[in-house]
Amino acid sequence: MNDWHVIKKNGWLPAVASCYLPEFPMEARSLLADWLWLEENKRVLCLEEESPTMQQHQCIYGFMQKMLIKLKQGIEELPMHEETSFCYKNLLQKTLSQMEVSFANDHLQLFRSVQESLRNEKHRLIELKLQSVVNKSDSQTMHEIPKKRCEILNEAVTNNIGQAKQICASIEHATRWCTSRWQEFHNMQLQLQQQLQAGTNGLTNEMQITTIRNQVQTEIHLTLEKCWRKLPTLSGILDELEKQILPELEAFKDEQRFVALGKIPEHNLKLIQPWYEDTYKCLCDLEKCLPEYSNVCQHFNLQYNPAVQTVLGRVTDLRNKMIISCLVIETQPNQILRKGTKFGPVILRVLLSTSSIIIDEKAIVAVLINEGQAAELYSDPEQSPVKAGAGDLKFGKGYPRVNKNVVEFKDLKLSEVKRKVKRGEKTVVEEKFCIYFKILVNMQGHSFTAWTTSLPLTITSHPNQEGEAWGTILWDNAFSEKGRQPFKVVDEVPCSSLIEMIDLKFKSLTAERRGLTADNKRYLKAKLFRNDIPANEMVSWKLFNKDPFIEVPKELRVDDTSSEDLPKKKNNLTFWEWVFSAWKLLSWCPEDLKLADQSLRQLWSQNKIIGFISEADMIEKLSEPNKVRPGTFLLRFSEKRPESIGIYYYNHRTQCKDERLVKLKPYTKKDLEQTPLQDRIIKNPCIAYLYDGEDKHKAFTRTSSRDHKTIDGYVDVGQQEYFSSSILERYKPGFPVQSISTPSPSSHSYLSYHSQTLSPGRSDNDNISNPPWHSSSTSNENSVSASALDDFYDQHLPEFMDMNEMVQSWIQECE
Repeated sequence: MNDWHVIKKNGWLPAVASCYLPEFPMEARSLLADWLWLEENKRVLCLEEESPTMQQHQCIYGFMQKMLIKLKQGIEELPMHEETSFCYKNLLQKTLSQMEVSFANDHLQLFRSVQESLRNEKHRLIELKLQSVVNKSDSQTMHEIPKKRCEILNEAVTNNIGQAKQICASIEHATRWCTSRWQEFHNMQLQLQQQLQAGTNGLTNEMQITTIRNQVQTEIHLTLEKCWRKLPTLSGILDELEKQILPELEAFKDEQRFVALGKIPEHNLKLIQPWYEDTYKCLCDLEKCLPEYSNVCQHFNLQYNPAVQTVLGRVTDLRNKMIISCLVIETQPNQILRKGTKFGPVILRVLLSTSSIIIDEKAIVAVLINEGQAAELYSDPEQSPVKAGAGDLKFGKGYPRVNKNVVEFKDLKLSEVKRKVKRGEKTVVEEKFCIYFKILVNMQGHSFTAWTTSLPLTITSHPNQEGEAWGTILWDNAFSEKGRQPFKVVDEVPCSSLIEMIDLKFKSLTAERRGLTADNKRYLKAKLFRNDIPANEMVSWKLFNKDPFIEVPKELRVDDTSSEDLPKKKNNLTFWEWVFSAWKLLSWCPEDLKLADQSLRQLWSQNKIIGFISEADMIEKLSEPNKVRPGTFLLRFSEKRPESIGIYYYNHRTQCKDERLVKLKPYTKKDLEQTPLQDRIIKNPCIAYLYDGEDKHKAFTRTSSRDHKTIDGYVDVGQQEYFSSSILERYKPGFPVQSISTPSPSSHSYLSYHSQTLSPGRSDNDNISNPPWHSSSTSNENSVSASALDDFYDQHLPEFMDMNEMVQSWIQECE
């Protein structure tokens, strides 16, 4: 049974009515239900590419052609013997005509509208199935389904717009009827006066004229009074529409700050646009009919003019407010820009009628302005900062591009920046800018200018400024207040609010929305305050992204010679830069999409990376009696090496407390590019179980690339990171030892780890000396004593948890 039949069977048609876009209404969906369910059509509807190939383009075009033909056939097959059927068929004919026009203008956009409507229907159907409660005694009974906030608001706005249109139509109809009725009486009066002048029935005609005049005037007065009584209702409806539409639009604009941090958007611009269009059209109609209504009232000496003028002023005021706020940035520019690098796309949308709007392409303006210019602009909107921009912003070839009410910018490039920050006041990434957009709109003969500004952005000149720049943006997006003077933001915020914003940033990494755990948040809170939490728990900007937090190791320091405002090397990182380095490591993905499984995002979403945890909590978790098996390990972000992740496991065989926690040297992104973390874990014999008890071979799978080449072209198999494979080959039971000459202690390079360069994955405490059981007395034996091997590994290699089992299995095989 297809989705549409399920909806009809369960009586869910009212619940899914709001899912369909105006370009693909529910009536069309109903007629095409069975046709859309065909397998070949479902495959076409699954095409999600933003830029389809030529073959996909042809496939979409053919699909839309067949859909319109099928819709036309379905309309022709509808019966017409009833009035209801006739009206329904007429409605479908109008829908088909609109779809044919949309198909001719932009068939791909119409296809996307069909896709989005069906996607909305699918999501709503899933929600309805989850929310439905079936009674055991009656499987058809379903409890009332609670509506979403957007559905309730949509119903209220649609209802108010409908009432306003009805009142407008009644006023317009009453004005025309009164004018027409008085004109009819006037014509009749002329005829009677002509008869009176002719001398026939003079007295009768004069009395008849008076009677008819009084009757017509009474009818007109009653009709005009009826409309006058609707004016207070109309004024109330306009107040409600202003409180519903404009705040919802402001909420969408304000929400963009948090969407940039990773929040899932709740407000939909495509839902607001039809409200905006219908309301604006209704206001334009009211501005035409109310003056005409007022003139008719004055003609008949009715004192309705004050009330009409009050409502007319309310209509004009709301219309002006809608014009001022009609330009919206649908897709914001990147908030971290790098000088000399292209960015985009940026999409502007005018929330007015798409059919009657004309945007002048030559008058489109996009200018970079600084904080001072933005403050002057909002204090005096008439002042245009076009000639005094803070940088040289260039468009891509062929842009900006206008499509009806949408303006698109692509390949924007910032070549020069005029900075106002003086040395010592702020760092360059603390200086905020925004992009000022202005367009000239012509609508039904009336021209007006609309402008808006983007979210605050910072401009970097070197990659190592990215972390500090993101700190500036996160602080501004999360803690700026509505109606502020650009770009003022508080200097202190509650620690809990700041941690929640960091959590939101980590949730944005994966579709599963895995964020920080309670332990992660507690650890970050302690690290933020340097283990000295104040009573008010307020965090200053200086503590968050100014004060040094960790010292960068010398081998990881980055030269910066591209900016005179920065030192040559970045020796210290702030708290936020350290947290951001962990986020950046998780977000890293190989350039080759075939190797995407090497990324750490999947491990993070599956909770296999603990991430932020203190060393004390780590030892406590790894040393729980009767809970943690030998070889248990966990993955944690390094405190001392930014943008790196380490493997930590507990050595149960040592009696020294200081040596129980074994820390393998953390892996940087460069290390993981050579050999992925999953492969390193599987190859490491020191570790066996993830902290949750899952075997490492089940928890981690080999990546798609089996041979990982280093930068110099050699294949890195990863074995030499943990132990020398020659040890196993030399002392494998059954191997003829006569061919092995006992080297002197000074030549044990294959046993001494300190003679090799310490690589990631090797413990700092590894030091294997000459084994006591390997001596010249054993030169005549053909095999090695198992007990001697056990003694050696128990004494010298306690952290090799699986080594005894490996050797024992080899001995059994040889026996």
